Formats: sequence, C-alpha cells, structure tokens
Amino acid sequence: MRPYRLNEADLRVPEEWKDTTIHAFVLPGEEGGGAASFVITRDADAAETELQTYADQQLVNAAQQLPFYKLLKREHRTIGGQPAIQSDFTWLTPERVAVRQRQACLRHGDLILVLTVTARDSSFSQYESIWAQVVDSVHLRTESAA
Repeated sequence: MRPYRLNEADLRVPEEWKDTTIHAFVLPGEEGGGAASFVITRDADAAETELQTYADQQLVNAAQQLPFYKLLKREHRTIGGQPAIQSDFTWLTPERVAVRQRQACLRHGDLILVLTVTARDSSFSQYESIWAQVVDSVHLRTESAA
C-alpha cells in the first residue's frame, strides 16, 4: 500500500492502482450560462510517451470527436518549471454554440498532466488573465506523483 493525498484526506491505496484523478472548477461567467470550466486531468498510461507525441494525439482526438474543430494556435511554453505544449482550438456544440478550448500538456514524473480551460468563443478573452494567473501559479510537487 502506498500513501495517497487528497485535498480532504490522506489514505493508503494498493500499489497497482492508477491515479486518474480529474479536478474540475467552474468559473463564473456571462449571464445566461456563459461560465467557463478549468479542468486538470492526469494520464498515468503515458509514461513511455513523448510529450510532443502526446500533445499531437490530443489534437487528433479532438479533431476526430469535435464538430467543426479548428486549431487556432499551438506553442511551447513552461509550466511549473517543465516544458509544456499549449494549444487553442474551437468547435461547435450540438446546440451550435461556438466553444473555445485552451489545453496545455506537461510531464510530471510518469504522468502527463493536461490543463484545459473551456468557454464560449465569444467570451473566451475574459478568461485569458485567469488562465495566465492559474498556470503561472503551478508549483509541481517533487514528492511522489500520487
């Protein structure tokens, strides 16, 4: 059994269990439901995958699954002292609402962390500074990734 830390508790879990924790935050937004979301996912199955390959595959998956997908930009940056790849893209919901996402992938030990902000394309710019503040505040723990 290995130690595992949650925001609310510490516990012990079997060694073979993979952590696929998802942290999701909803940001206040426009009246009428224009709120944004900020989600952090972790991929424990990507230990052997190069970051560039992983980020490429994320974009391929998005292009295959999201209607009217359009890549807007892609850049290399640093998050928490680690190399990261950040991409912006748009797509249409089934209700024909234009949505914009910004996704950043970075490696942390044997995991790849994916940070994603999603909002209506029309209101995305109001979340730019929030994204910058949150991403600039990332401090990766050097202890076990679990």
